[in-house]
Amino acid sequence: MTDALSTRLAKITSVMPGIVYQYQQDVGGQIRFPYISEGAEELFGLSADELMADAAALFHLIHEDDRQPFLDRVTESERTLGKWRLEFRIVKNHRNRWIFGHAQPERLPCGTTLWHGYMADITDRKQLERELQQSRDILSKAQQLGRLGHWQYHPDTGELLCSDIIYEILGLDGASITPTLETMSRLVHPDDMKAVQHKTRSGRQIGSYDIQHRIVRPDGAVRWVHSLADWHRSDSNGEILLGTIRDITEQKELEIRLRRQSVSDELTGLWNRRYFIEQLGREFERYRRHRHQGSLILFDFDHFKLINDRYGHAGGDVVLMQSAEVMQRRLRAIDCLARIGGEEFAVLLPSTPLDDAVVVAESLCRGVAEQVFHTDQHSFSATISCGVASFSDNDRGFEHTMHRADDAMYQAKSDGRNRVCRA
Repeated sequence: MTDALSTRLAKITSVMPGIVYQYQQDVGGQIRFPYISEGAEELFGLSADELMADAAALFHLIHEDDRQPFLDRVTESERTLGKWRLEFRIVKNHRNRWIFGHAQPERLPCGTTLWHGYMADITDRKQLERELQQSRDILSKAQQLGRLGHWQYHPDTGELLCSDIIYEILGLDGASITPTLETMSRLVHPDDMKAVQHKTRSGRQIGSYDIQHRIVRPDGAVRWVHSLADWHRSDSNGEILLGTIRDITEQKELEIRLRRQSVSDELTGLWNRRYFIEQLGREFERYRRHRHQGSLILFDFDHFKLINDRYGHAGGDVVLMQSAEVMQRRLRAIDCLARIGGEEFAVLLPSTPLDDAVVVAESLCRGVAEQVFHTDQHSFSATISCGVASFSDNDRGFEHTMHRADDAMYQAKSDGRNRVCRA
């Protein structure tokens, strides 16, 4: 190499981070550095002259855990004449530094292998990578604990990217499917599909959406999720939809249980007075607006105090609980059976005229009368008296309908009990 060329090369390498070098290994295994640029001392703590005089000095700097991989890669590159690339650590001033090495070998006519390469300190980059990975690990753990997954959708390409927790929430195998909006949409519970579609359409207009809905996983399990999404515009990626999905099944189930407890009777599991009055008011408004006829049955147990006195309150509880089961089996799913007092019950029969409601009430009377109740020491029976009323244009409100049914129930008691009277 001419002096002018050497000077030019030295000037170029002096402004480069790291070093450029030539590394040589002859057929007998002897090694040396024919050339190393002046950055060697900053990189390794040894001057270029020192390394060119003793190439093995570099190997003494390599971290003991990385020394064998370093040599193995050199051996492989020498055998295949493939590129040598490696990230490895050196120990410099009792501290670990990360080095990136890259070299291209060539075979000389004499059999010697000569590598032309480059090395640079990448410690700062590795530290950033570690910090980034730690952040990702923390985020992943937080998402696992919070059952929260994130995703992004690129409308221009149709690409949908999802975090691992989303596959877990949705019950999908992330390794075997390519996620698409269609794939996700198919998991929405059929009863929630219209609401989800409406939210996503309106969300496109306002730039975001927020919805709680159910999904049906491939294994048939129904889960509740909370979906949030925002539209973003990026100069490099165009329009992107960013969103999260959180599994809120336990929270929803608790809400449903609390809601059910607030409107249900603790002993029988039937609806309570509060819920019944709410439904009765809605059904009466439906009658007023759309002329959908509805009827009401009020009843209580005959001589219930005598049952409690003779068989104890436990015996009275057995009557109420078992009678509730008997009556529920004789009613439709849309009918509302409620315990509205101690031994007082009510049934709301939507879309049912008075004559049909009387038939239902008679069926309930028979069902209770035919039931045999058992305590630890006794077997006994009980009866009920029913009053039936239907919505009327003369009713100023549902309270008036209820009052007429109540009068009819007391008329049934006056007429001998265990019977039905219509208003």
